[in-house]
Parts: sequence; structure tokens; C-alpha cells
Amino acid sequence: YLGPEGWEPAAGCACSGRESVHGFGGFCRGWEFVGQTPWCYTNNDCPDATGPEGAKYKDCIQLAQPPPPPSPPCRGDEGGTSRHAIGSRSLSPVHQSWRE
Repeated sequence: YLGPEGWEPAAGCACSGRESVHGFGGFCRGWEFVGQTPWCYTNNDCPDATGPEGAKYKDCIQLAQPPPPPSPPCRGDEGGTSRHAIGSRSLSPVHQSWRE
């Protein structure tokens, strides 16, 4: 689960603190499976809440955005002129001194 960090109840829908018999719903959390949008039980006056009286719930709102994906790895100079090339590419003059 993502956990409570970075999530808050939707506007006008504070978490009520009520929990199911399994201990779910007291605060914003993805309770049932990994990747679930965090949710919590709310008061009956929460607009658009789902569920019966006394057990209404609503998805929470994400505060922080996830970090961007990592940059692709550097592949070096694709033109064959890299100063650090090894193999079929020639070494730069700085690195050829060991051969002489």
C-alpha cells in the first residue's frame, strides 16, 4: 500500500476515524491491496461519499506528485569519437602512450 503520507481527505470529507472489523478506513490509506487509491470512512454529510449511513467512504486526494522517471542511461558518443572508446574504436592520443 502507498500509506498515509502524501494523501489527505477530500475537501469537506474529513476522515471520521471509524474502522471496519478489519481495522480499515480510519485514515487515508490504500487498505486492501498494493496500488489501491487511499480512502477513509467519512461523516454522513460528505458530498459524493459512497456507502450506507454510518459507513460512508471516499477516496483521498494526493498532495505530492510521484517523482519523475529516471533519465535513460548515458550511451556515450554514438559517432565513434569518444575519448574513452575501447575495442574497434581507436584510443585518443592521450591514452595511446602506453602502446608506444
